Order: sequence, then C-alpha cells, then structure tokens
Amino acid sequence: MIVVTAGTSVFGKIIAAQARKCNEFGYQHKIYDLGGLGFGERYKVDPNKLIRTKSRQQGFSCDFKAALVLKDAQLGQAICWMDGDCLPLLPFEPEGDWDAAVTMRSANEVGRSGRPRTMFLNSGVVFVRNMGFAVTWRELTVAADNCQIALNNAALPEKTIAACRGIIGKTIESPTGFKVKILDAIEWNCWHIPPPPGARILHFKSDRRNLAEKYL
Repeated sequence: MIVVTAGTSVFGKIIAAQARKCNEFGYQHKIYDLGGLGFGERYKVDPNKLIRTKSRQQGFSCDFKAALVLKDAQLGQAICWMDGDCLPLLPFEPEGDWDAAVTMRSANEVGRSGRPRTMFLNSGVVFVRNMGFAVTWRELTVAADNCQIALNNAALPEKTIAACRGIIGKTIESPTGFKVKILDAIEWNCWHIPPPPGARILHFKSDRRNLAEKYL
C-alpha cells in the first residue's frame, strides 16, 4: 500500500512522524509540499483553497486529495490518502474485498456536526483500490469545491442518519457502483485525544493540533 499525504509548514513535524511510522509498518509513503513544508515533492495549489472562509463552512476545499491519489496510482497497489495532521499508531490496511474504504463518524457523532452534507464521512483518511472511485471523487470534488462533500456524495447511497445505522464494518454499493467498505472513524481516523485502545490512526484536527507533540 502507498500512503499519500500533503501539507504546508504547519504540518511539518506530524508529517515527518507519519512517514516514519508508515515505513515502520512496511508501507510506501509519498509527501507533497503545498507550501513551506521544506521536504517532499512540490505541488502547487491555490493558497486560497487552504484558507477556511465563511463561504466554506463545510471545511477546506482541498481539491487536491483525489488528484494526488490518482497521481500516485500504481497497478495492483492500494492507495491511502492520509491528511498531513494524521499519525498512524497501528498497521492500518483494511481487509476484505473493496474498491474504496472510508471512515464514518461514530453512532453518537453522526448527525451532530450541523453540516448535513459532510456529517457522515470524513475525508482525512480514504483508502482506494479501484482508481475509478478516485476519478469519481475528483470529478465530484470539482463540482462541489469540497473534497469531503464529494466523498460523501461518491460513497453513501443515502445520506441520512437512519440509513447509516448498522453499516459500520460492512461493504456497501455506492451510488456510482463501487464496493465501499465503511470503517469506524474511532478506530481508523480517530480525533479523540487520548485515543481509545485499538485506534489505528490518530487525527490531530486544528483545535487539537497543539496536543500532537507527545505522540510524535
């Protein structure tokens, strides 16, 4: 599996630790420098896309995620997109037969974000085997100007709280015909600090990034 990430100087220490942990677990790791990171491959993005604005209340645009997954696609290799503020704690390649694997908010969190289009899946950690899914994700990202809205639209047949009950751990068919495995974010994309036992990937979101140092 190839792990792909990107970030600016803000993410430097976390990305360096992320790379080290991925290498320890036997995964390839590819870094893109979006500005001032100082290492990795330079990748030019519109700096306005990295700024949270009132018009992007659903989150950053981050229209480069699916594009970078496709850029590093290799025949027979799964790609894991991992945000630059994520740190692997345990091996993390999902088992089973799937085209994509995505992380869903826990049962007590789904529906509480107040952001109807993004309150189910988080795009901080996304696994792709079938690059057709990444193509769809990229096309929908362009249309929505938001990678997380696009991921929710690409992966979930029905974006309602009722439809999301009981599907964590299952593989469902997306509206575009792909097999999508639904992973529990608490295990695979955990933003709870300290993380519970068994958490595989810790995600230091912006309001908790100051807590990252002790885990690096």
